[in-house]
Amino acid sequence: MQHKYNRGSEWIKCDLHLHTPETKLNSKGFELPGDQDKWEEYCNKIEQSNVVVFGITDYFACDNYFKFIALFSEMFPDSEKIFFPNIEFRLDVSVNRNAEEVNLHVIFSNEESVTQQKIQEFLSKLDTNISKNGAYVSCDKIEPHDFQKAAVKYSDLRPALKKVFGNDEPYLIFAASNNQGLRADSKSARKMNISDEIDKVCDGFFGGAQNTDWFLKNDRYEKHPDGTQEKSSPSPVLSGCDAHSFIDIDNKLGKEYSKINGRGHLSEFSQITWIKVEPTFEGLKYLTFEPEDRVFIGAKPEVLDRVEKNKTKYISKIEIDQNEGYDENQGIWFRNQEFYPSNELTAIIGNKGKGKSAITDITGLLGNSHNEEYFSFLDIKGRKFRKNGLASNFKAKLTWQSNNTEEKYLHEHIDPNAEEKVKYLPQSYFEDLC
Repeated sequence: MQHKYNRGSEWIKCDLHLHTPETKLNSKGFELPGDQDKWEEYCNKIEQSNVVVFGITDYFACDNYFKFIALFSEMFPDSEKIFFPNIEFRLDVSVNRNAEEVNLHVIFSNEESVTQQKIQEFLSKLDTNISKNGAYVSCDKIEPHDFQKAAVKYSDLRPALKKVFGNDEPYLIFAASNNQGLRADSKSARKMNISDEIDKVCDGFFGGAQNTDWFLKNDRYEKHPDGTQEKSSPSPVLSGCDAHSFIDIDNKLGKEYSKINGRGHLSEFSQITWIKVEPTFEGLKYLTFEPEDRVFIGAKPEVLDRVEKNKTKYISKIEIDQNEGYDENQGIWFRNQEFYPSNELTAIIGNKGKGKSAITDITGLLGNSHNEEYFSFLDIKGRKFRKNGLASNFKAKLTWQSNNTEEKYLHEHIDPNAEEKVKYLPQSYFEDLC
């Protein structure tokens, strides 16, 4: 199901918090009339959505994630959707004025090494607040009637994970920042401290655009009595729809949604989350390293809007190939080469001899750059690739986002009287300028 992202990191829609049919709490919204299969309907809605990355969520358990993956893979074997198991826990502490316990999530890698058995082993080592016969019940042993009252200690979470996964850490820990989250009671020093300690356990947070600035701060924690302050790490904030019904999925998944109660107050909302990473677990980890640049909450990232409005100015693809009949007696050089530039590409860097000048000169040629005198690979004097007619054996094609194209043989030159469609500044241009 993995999609090959030829452009590298692209802005894609992400929702790491939605529940399945038979989720352990509040699953009535997934009931269907007659003999309709709710799991098949769920899979259909997921595939039809414009979200790419999902966190399939359940409380204190992972069995529904693996049930969903098995059915979805069977129904849509070629789907490009990406899924991660998300286990939601209730903590045994509250930090807000309404005394609501904090919700905390563990999002696991979807790699084959993170098996259902491994996650079950972790759940078996994490005790809840429920005791029977003098012993605490672990998460994997919770009875259906106990889910509503079950909770865990935030201080137990990472030690239990480490017992099973060691130093590999194929997981990310997220806490809710609103409602049942870290909306701290600022009048209580104890609650403020608990809020800070939970924050320290987390890699990121579920919230909205209104929370982003706070969690990007490196001075979130309360000062110590001596005036010193522990530094906090800038952390990503993602919005999740927290779907518990088909109506939620229809209205919220990949969409902006708000609901006003009878008193005119905002009672429910969700926002669209965009992430700029490859849709892998390693990609998700990059969100924790560069949260400001790789997460956007809102209708659409600016660059996507800019491309949509200026499709004739953004390159979709560059193709380089041999001419028909070339026998490669002067070397292969290029054969069915395709290059997909990022919409935010501004420069190409790398070691000597790795093809930087080749791809940039060819792009400059196709875009009729007026700096041809500074080309190095396509040297205008014919001392290199253009020597002895070699370049005439190759051709290139540039396709814009508008699907308009430019084609040239590599021995051709630019037309100084024609429009310059690509602004290209070769390395030798800078050297000469300096």
